[in-house]
Amino acid sequence: MKKLIPILLLAFLAAQIHAQIAVSGRYLSNSTPEVENIFIDLGIGSGYEVGVGYWFRLKNKRMEFIPEVSYGSISADGTGNITTFGFNSNIQIYPLDFHSDCDACPTFSKEGGLIKKGFYWIINPGLLLVDSDINSNFTYRVGLGGGLDIGVTNLLTVSPFAMYSFAGNGIALNETQNGNLNQIHIGARLIFRYDRDRW
Repeated sequence: MKKLIPILLLAFLAAQIHAQIAVSGRYLSNSTPEVENIFIDLGIGSGYEVGVGYWFRLKNKRMEFIPEVSYGSISADGTGNITTFGFNSNIQIYPLDFHSDCDACPTFSKEGGLIKKGFYWIINPGLLLVDSDINSNFTYRVGLGGGLDIGVTNLLTVSPFAMYSFAGNGIALNETQNGNLNQIHIGARLIFRYDRDRW
């Protein structure tokens, strides 16, 4: 039942948002120094994370925000699968087009170079609930990376990205001690824009 709650929450949020919906999926490569150096028999494997959020931006600057809720799963030897529930802020800064006043760049109908209009840096401070067979704990997560917006149609933008993140005390080593969780994210985000007046 506990694992069903985030799925229902994601579906509810998607149904309530009528303008700028963002859906993301990513592959996670995980590591934690404490496990690798001390607990040789406990391996933190790969995983995945999916999320849904809402897109908005500053009026006259290319700084965009995609707050989202997420659900993830990580494989781990010795503790069983690890489930994560998160809130990601996803702040995107477009350094090559920062002073643009474009309301919905890039979309299929907008002109301009793909790299200039679409390249961004991503900063992602967030919160993470890590649930394993050993314990459950809240922690912070900070991510840095980059990506590229590709306007497929006026309605749809595809945004592949790569990011490195650090979560302090993110993995349970035993019932009283947690270790840091380092993650490499390789993923993509689909952004659906329904406000036709901005195309």
